[in-house]
This record gives sequence, structure tokens and C-alpha cells, in this order.
Amino acid sequence: MDRYLISKRKTGETIQVESRESESDSDVPRKLQKAEPSSSKAKTKPARQYDDSYIEFGFINNDGLPQCVLCSVCLSKDSMKPSNLKRHLKTNHPSFSDKPREFFERKQDELSKQKAVVKKAATVMPNILRASYLVSLRIARAKKPHTIGETLILPCAVDMAETVLGAEAAKKLKTIPLSNNTVSRRISDLSQDIKDQLYSRLRNCPCFALQTDESTDVSGLAQLLTYVRYPSQGRIHEDMLFCRSLPTNTTG
Repeated sequence: MDRYLISKRKTGETIQVESRESESDSDVPRKLQKAEPSSSKAKTKPARQYDDSYIEFGFINNDGLPQCVLCSVCLSKDSMKPSNLKRHLKTNHPSFSDKPREFFERKQDELSKQKAVVKKAATVMPNILRASYLVSLRIARAKKPHTIGETLILPCAVDMAETVLGAEAAKKLKTIPLSNNTVSRRISDLSQDIKDQLYSRLRNCPCFALQTDESTDVSGLAQLLTYVRYPSQGRIHEDMLFCRSLPTNTTG
């Protein structure tokens, strides 16, 4: 019974204790709220930037990354420290670790010239690219082997240009890419472009008609041909939509 009977004095004491506890509890969030902003601020280290003195270790700036002028390797931004760059030089190129600054500057010039040569060789002029596609189109229309462009067409064009126009024009013609793989790639691009144009016209036209036919190729395999007829620009056009091989034969 004594547990359930609380005297006034005890009640007052408990109230005071509870009030003190509530005050102490209410103070805790305030202290935490004051401490939270300082603790929540993350300490971010400033990113290192390239310095001109790094050339003494054989490194140049390549779009914000250190690049070695000896092996052309680009390191990460975390390696943008003199100690890391010096370690790379002594570990991978120990014979050049004692070279002066002028040596690495000459290597920098050589590396920049190599990049310019590679970029120039990999860049194809628009007129040269167009000529390659036109020759590939004629090869496809004539149904000739793809190797004829490099073995016959280009040498004949070079001889005619050198005889009529001079050596400078012949030198330009030699840069036209007409190898076997290049011509094959050009023909695939042309066929895909023709297919895309046909699909685009069919999507825009109000209606079209399909006609199928069965035939055989030179090897005797059955082929299913599908033709499409559609109106476009005030005219009726007829194109072959696709040609697929059949697993069966064509006998009656």
C-alpha cells in the first residue's frame, strides 16, 4: 500500500525532480543544435592544380591531369603531388631522374608534335570522305568486289591526275581511303541510310501497299521479296522493303 500512497512532500519532490530532468533534457537538444552546424561542415581539401615546376619531374598538364613526357601516361588528380611525380620518375624512368629541366622541355615539344601528327593523320577532310562514299556507291552499283577500289580505281585515278593535273593533285587523290574494309563499311552505311529514308517516308505517308514474291538467288536458296508502294511528293513510288531467305525450297 505504501507504494501507491505518495505524500505531498514526496509529490513535491518528484515534481521538482521531474522539472529539473525536463530542463536538463530540454538543454540537451539546444546544445546539440549549436554543435550540429560545426560538426556537419565537412572539411574538403582543395583540389591540387598543376604547377609549372612539375616539368622538372617530367610531367605536363593534360586537361587537368599530369602526363609524363617520357611514357605519355596520364596519372590521376590524386597524384598531383611533387612526391608522387618524383616517385614515378625514379621508379619507371630511373635513367632520366637526374636530367635538367631543359631536357624535359624538349621532350614536351616532341610529344606535342607527335600529337599534332597523329591528329592530322586521323582527320579526314570532308571532300575526301565524300569522294570515298561516291566511289563505294559506284562499286556497289556495279556489283564489283570491294578490293577493286584500292587495286584498280585509285591507281587509275592517280595516274590520270598526275598526267593531266600534276603531281600535287595526284598526291591529294592518294589520301582517299578505298581499302577493302573501308569500302565495305561505306556500302553498309549507304544501305542503312537508304533504309532509314524509306522508313521515314512510310511513317509520314497516309497509306501504303505491300506485295510479296518468292524467288531464288544464284546459289538456289529461296528468297522472300517484299515490295512497298506508297505516295510521296505527289507521285507513286515503289521500292523493295526487304529480302529474306526462306528455310524451305521453291518447288511447286
